[in-house]
Amino acid sequence: MEPIEQKLNDYIWENIGSLEGVFSEKIYKILLGLKESNNRESFSDTLEAIVEVDNKLFEKIFTNYTKYNKTLESYQKAIEKNPKNENAYYHIGIVYAKKKEYDKAIENYFLAIKINPKNDRVYNNIGMIYFEQGNEIEGIKKFEKAIEINPENHKVFNKLNGLMKMSNRLFFLNQNNSSYLFKINKIKIKNFKQYKNFSIDFSKQINIIIGQNATGKTTLLQAITLGLLKEDSLDARKVEFDSYISKGEEKSELVIYHNDEEKKVDILKEKREIENNYFIPFLLAYGSNFFTSKTNEVKEVAQSIINHTIHKEFTSSIFVDYTSGFVNPIRLLEFLDLEKDKSVLTIQKTFINTINSFLEGYKLIGTEDKNYFFQKNGSSEKLTLEELSEGYRGNVLLITDMLIKILGVGWTPQTIEGIVLIDEFDKHLHPKWQSKLVNKLTEVFPKIQFIMTTHNPMSILDREPDEITILKEIDGEIVAVKGGGTKTIDVSTVLLEYFGVKSTIGESMQEKIRTFNRLKLQKELNKNEKQKLKELEEFLGNTVASNFIYNRPYLQFLNYLKEHKDINFDKYEKLDEVEMKELLEEFGDLFDD
Repeated sequence: MEPIEQKLNDYIWENIGSLEGVFSEKIYKILLGLKESNNRESFSDTLEAIVEVDNKLFEKIFTNYTKYNKTLESYQKAIEKNPKNENAYYHIGIVYAKKKEYDKAIENYFLAIKINPKNDRVYNNIGMIYFEQGNEIEGIKKFEKAIEINPENHKVFNKLNGLMKMSNRLFFLNQNNSSYLFKINKIKIKNFKQYKNFSIDFSKQINIIIGQNATGKTTLLQAITLGLLKEDSLDARKVEFDSYISKGEEKSELVIYHNDEEKKVDILKEKREIENNYFIPFLLAYGSNFFTSKTNEVKEVAQSIINHTIHKEFTSSIFVDYTSGFVNPIRLLEFLDLEKDKSVLTIQKTFINTINSFLEGYKLIGTEDKNYFFQKNGSSEKLTLEELSEGYRGNVLLITDMLIKILGVGWTPQTIEGIVLIDEFDKHLHPKWQSKLVNKLTEVFPKIQFIMTTHNPMSILDREPDEITILKEIDGEIVAVKGGGTKTIDVSTVLLEYFGVKSTIGESMQEKIRTFNRLKLQKELNKNEKQKLKELEEFLGNTVASNFIYNRPYLQFLNYLKEHKDINFDKYEKLDEVEMKELLEEFGDLFDD
């Protein structure tokens, strides 16, 4: 018996990392500590003390030990007789997997695959190990390989389908998958409302969509949402799919591009059909109108944040005209005070600090006596959410909801990866804050890819060329057009180049400038015309027009055009680049003066 006891001692020493559930927590920590410090003598003494107290415990370990080792010995002898015994390697892998010696298990599974690459059972077992280790993405790939080999393997198919349904949580809760990059490169859309045949490319972080009314800015966000939502999404169940199919068509087609992969989604009359459902990111989508909830569910929301069990209402507001399911942060903070969990203080601090980073001139205050309110800088008056301006109130509700969803799946604003879609993200905000909002979003949520719409020129200042897309209707089709970026231009130029505004001054001012130019270039003036020119020069000299009415090269330019070009200045709007180049070549050194 002595040799067997020594073997058992050796077995426990080698496998203590996989025996956590066998010993009590305290004893396990002692043994593990002795193993990690390589103190074999004290480890053996401790085992002897345990034997005296609990013989049955060791009987259980001994039974498993002899069972596993006899099985291993049996299959190893089979391999000695036949090195290409696929079945032996497969069962050795099973034994090591049960012993939680996963590296050895995978090693033997791959030896079995080397002998027979068509063994779907081996890929299934490897997939299970990857999931056990927390590597869900590799696990799903192995399950998919098993189904590819044997489409009739319903056991694996059902397992994979179940995992894909819960993969939204699995993917964005697993820190090991942070290199997966939950961003999209492009989407192609066919027969989706006004989009007949449309495609748009996306930058990695900021994407702002602009365009005139009826060009489909909101529709684009809805299409992206339906392309990304997981198959059994609660939000998708509320969608009337047929309302998104172009008139006269049987279905809409969406293709999402992510890295080198494609995900195809067909929108049918009553359902979606998803092909290659590999990419399911953390996804939030917001319509342009939202209001605070009048229900009494804030307590449940607070508990779900603490328990990381938020799982619904991630995108539903993008499909309706307005929604009232948003939570007042003051009420949420109050309900969090009722929870006993030690994480409450950190959660409350995250809410207060993040919301305050999106306020200017106001603060959300939390006092030591659990009193919460908004306060204007320099004032002692306590304000409710409803007493904030509409722009700030909407911003606070939006950021609060984002935090609920992010914290509610176990992440933080700084670490969460995914995609956030916001329709009219800067609605009702003062222009001063509009120009800061985009940079603030990237600062607070650095790993999120934002896709947003706006009508405001201030909101697209300081952006790279690939961060702004203009939707235009050309020959009856909606197309996506990129500009040159706004890093080096002012808001007036933004209005002219990106929003199709013909002039940044009013009609009456335009008329005065046209009259001034006409009179200035006229060779002979009567008394009334001279007086009119004098009045216009005095008036325009105190306006934005002063920079050119006294500009000699500018007047030379007008005179040159008058004498050499047949142009109707009252109707002409803009020179294109080719025309401008030709004119500049003709000017020679005209502007050198």
